[in-house]
Amino acid sequence: MHLTKQDYLRVLLPTKREVWIVIALVVVVFLVFEGNLIFSLATNGSVLIDAKLQESFSGQISAVFENNEIANKASLIAFWAGVGLVAYSIIWSLYSFISEGKDEILVEAKYLNQASKKEQLQRSLVQAGLLAGIVALGIASINITVPYITNLWTDAIMLVNEETIYAILMIVAGFIGLAVNFYLFKVLIDWIEILE
Repeated sequence: MHLTKQDYLRVLLPTKREVWIVIALVVVVFLVFEGNLIFSLATNGSVLIDAKLQESFSGQISAVFENNEIANKASLIAFWAGVGLVAYSIIWSLYSFISEGKDEILVEAKYLNQASKKEQLQRSLVQAGLLAGIVALGIASINITVPYITNLWTDAIMLVNEETIYAILMIVAGFIGLAVNFYLFKVLIDWIEILE
């Protein structure tokens, strides 16, 4: 199990694509958890929170679909077609992943994998340890990191009008913390891939 300098650099240094993926994931998590709070604070006192206005929007939308059978059926067909397309894509991706993995294992077993039994066992144990690390990091993220960061963001958003600089620093700290959390997942997954 010999690792080169390029292997270490590949694992530890993210590519531009990986950086953009992590940034996008952090922004999505931020918007999922804090979107409603931001919208309610931004529209506080505006015409958008008027209950009559909201009722008229929902009334107009329901009136279009209620009275028009074609639009009602078309939206239902479009919805189930979308669900079917997503399900088909997931199943096809899993099938492709499994069949590609089988092909790679066959090629490696027949031609490339000339390592000793001791080295194979060592590699398998390290991969199992890394997989356990991913599971432990996932549990810690769900139970500790993400709730802490979302609470930090919520507190920061509530403080934006009173202490703007402090609130911005709290939001940035949350972004950096979540990015580091996603980066740790990336490192563990890359180590598993390199050891294959």
